[in-house]
Amino acid sequence: TCGAEHWLFPISVSAMEIKKAELYQMGGAVVSQLKNAERDEDTSITNFMGYSMRVVGLAGGLGTIFCAFLGFFTSITRLAVYAYVGFFGIIIVTLEMSDLICANSFKAWIEKDLKFLSVLLGRGIFHCFVGSLLFWQWGFFPIIVGCFEIFIGIVMVLVSVTTTQKLSSVKRGIIKDMHGDAMASFAKYDKDGSGYIDSREFVALSKEHGINLNENEVSAAINLLDTNRDGRISKEEFGVFLTTKRATHFFGFK
Repeated sequence: TCGAEHWLFPISVSAMEIKKAELYQMGGAVVSQLKNAERDEDTSITNFMGYSMRVVGLAGGLGTIFCAFLGFFTSITRLAVYAYVGFFGIIIVTLEMSDLICANSFKAWIEKDLKFLSVLLGRGIFHCFVGSLLFWQWGFFPIIVGCFEIFIGIVMVLVSVTTTQKLSSVKRGIIKDMHGDAMASFAKYDKDGSGYIDSREFVALSKEHGINLNENEVSAAINLLDTNRDGRISKEEFGVFLTTKRATHFFGFK
């Protein structure tokens, strides 16, 4: 019996040491993943501290409509101003929810007659304009919502500018690597062979050229390059991106 215990005890200790080492290894891997996730998570101002531009813009539009509604009952002399503010608020909400509630005819009208609202830079300026209207109405809610709208507008402009700069860097990297064959370059980044580059593939494309895009910058980039508004980049749109030299194209004006 003693002999058996003598042989079993070292085996059990050895097994425990192996198990302990495996647990330490697993714990280290989890900690490493958490650190990477914390590092990769973008909470900068251009990412609205982690919130989507669409969500923040929608909140601003709803707040604008709410202030206009209050204005109808509190200031008879400013009814015309609040009517405009309410109309602008409806436009903002409609734009932010365009994929859910808007008909193609409305989107076509925006693209034709209000083209500046179809790109992020124009929407940012519009938010600043609406916010300034609210700010000068002098009231608790108008000032709060007005400041919020101006903040949204400024951040949208910053996102638009930084996205354009990053797109320029991505563009230079692609042109450097494609050796004159744009279509072969497109096929390289079209991983699933669908004939389009979606947002996930565009993120991978950008990372390959040393550019990291947060969620809002990806949305802004796709919006700038996707001229037919189907949410993805076609071969033709990719070619325009690589051959267009004027920066104004990326702000929605050809």
